[in-house]
Amino acid sequence: MVKDFEIDAYRKERELFVILRGRLVLQYCQEAKTRLTSLFNTKVDQLYLYLAELSFLDSAGLGVLVGLKMSANKNHTRLAFLAAPSRIADVFRVSKLDTIFEVRAGAEADLVRTALQRDEYCLWRDSKDISQRNFNTEVSYEPLPQSNVTQVDEPEAQDNESQQKVKQWCIDAVEFIKQGDYHKAIDYYQRALDMEPGNLTALNNLGIVYEKRPEWYPQARETWNKVLEYSLQSSDEKHATRARKHIEALAKLSSI
Repeated sequence: MVKDFEIDAYRKERELFVILRGRLVLQYCQEAKTRLTSLFNTKVDQLYLYLAELSFLDSAGLGVLVGLKMSANKNHTRLAFLAAPSRIADVFRVSKLDTIFEVRAGAEADLVRTALQRDEYCLWRDSKDISQRNFNTEVSYEPLPQSNVTQVDEPEAQDNESQQKVKQWCIDAVEFIKQGDYHKAIDYYQRALDMEPGNLTALNNLGIVYEKRPEWYPQARETWNKVLEYSLQSSDEKHATRARKHIEALAKLSSI
């Protein structure tokens, strides 16, 4: 029998990555609430809820997400919603929850998924087939490519030795992120920025790494402010918009 709702959960140290798949409707809400709440049985600094494979959400399902946000606040856990499909994003917007929820998309969501959706971190996976070929949803979904961040937020073509070094350091930093070695990732992004302070790829990704630990939030705020400054100077609205969202989210966290 084809299931209508599934949850996959991955944990790496004090980070959680959870995929909701299918229809989160009334008949599945109690089970979903119980399983999601159980994730707080041990200390969690960051919870990512991946929504790209969520095909439908009713009012009861929305209540589960609101309750999860409240549980996260109570446990001093940062909660981010990743890759919400347009119909789910519309629900957040109409209900004004987009002003309360931290929602990330595109390159940032892809980076988190690449780093944390790994077999060695799996807590449970309702669907044993990672390709999800047999799962029945209302909307078609093509999974995000398992790419690294230099592919989704890559610097412009490099034309000299210094720029080649910067590019390679950014590539190496992504590999350290995948391995969970955030200190080395920070070191390599700093090397790139020492040589090219306005490199938005390095700054953007360094800001994301600093958000991995609450004690690094001050550095994260400083980094995102630099992203905003340099992106405004270069009229890069994509990075400016992203920086504003992160700055706002970090400000809300500091007030909790």
